[in-house]
Amino acid sequence: MIVKDYLIRQCNKIDLKQMHQLNESNLNCYYGNNLKSFSHIVKNNICYVLEKKEKIYGYVIVSKINKLSNIIDINYTNEEECSILLEFIKTNNKKVISMIRETDLERLIFFKNSKFKSKLIKNGYENEDGVLMEYVSNS
Repeated sequence: MIVKDYLIRQCNKIDLKQMHQLNESNLNCYYGNNLKSFSHIVKNNICYVLEKKEKIYGYVIVSKINKLSNIIDINYTNEEECSILLEFIKTNNKKVISMIRETDLERLIFFKNSKFKSKLIKNGYENEDGVLMEYVSNS
């Protein structure tokens, strides 16, 4: 699928290193330098990359259970790319959820602006509350 000169496609093994490098440059890095751990998560879920001219600008990792899609990780270099990835996931799924740290205000605001509803989850993370973001399609 092509959106605003970006190609959205399912990731492959060749993408892992570039995706991990994008992850390392992000302040919300969850995997650290552990490429093996990152690869395991990507391999056991559904992953899409956002690329332009063979460079990856973002990715989203989703686990699917029945009709529910859980965004495990979304990583991008700017808000436009995040918006494209979120719209892609919302368009292709009836119900989408994502748990976000309560302190990740930028991401929380972005998800709320993307029509996700929020619910506070006490102790959703170790030493921190989480916010469950949920989007349900009207169709």
